[in-house]
Amino acid sequence: SLLYFPIRAILDRPWFQRVWIIQELVLAKEAVVLCGNWCIPWSSLELAVKFVMIDLKLEVILDPWFRTSATVCWHSLAETRHEIMSGAQVPFGRLLTRHSYALAKNPRDKIFALARLASDSRNIDIDYSKSVKQVFQSTAIWCIETGHNLDVLSFTDKHHPDLSSWVPDWRSHNEVYILPQSFHKSRAPKYNASRGSTCLAIVSNDGEKLQVSGQVLDSVNRVG
Repeated sequence: SLLYFPIRAILDRPWFQRVWIIQELVLAKEAVVLCGNWCIPWSSLELAVKFVMIDLKLEVILDPWFRTSATVCWHSLAETRHEIMSGAQVPFGRLLTRHSYALAKNPRDKIFALARLASDSRNIDIDYSKSVKQVFQSTAIWCIETGHNLDVLSFTDKHHPDLSSWVPDWRSHNEVYILPQSFHKSRAPKYNASRGSTCLAIVSNDGEKLQVSGQVLDSVNRVG
């Protein structure tokens, strides 16, 4: 399709992957897109992208490009804008998950740029005097204490040497696969091993260690 290449050229622009543009877009009542001398409503661009990806089924035919961070960021932006515009309650954990691909020169912005968009994070302290480690650590503790669960451990697939093993490196741009079902229900596996129980977690005074309780269910007999 002749539409594919112009759409790809637009979505490949770095603007779509910046974390701070999420606020610019989702809070704008009438968002417009400026590119060179062209100006169109965001809704028109959204219809064009939907037509190319879904109606023409190019998302399947041209699978390699449609799995890049550019299109992931596009889907995330559109989804968050629709939720915010509709007045839906969007949890902080869901935003962190959905926009994990977003880029920021200052790593703390991966937290601060999303905090005020969430429905449950009004008391998160936006303080640039804190180090990256302090911001990431306090965010992890906030997620555990507010959600009464250990969903935050889903983010710790790649451990940064400066962080405790249970503190996510929010700079990671990898897709996050959520363990339980509270952050992003549409992508969560359908199981409930904890039976809805809340976690009992204790963070040490220095904030370095996380102590949790668990239950031994079974042991592995053989691996093949």
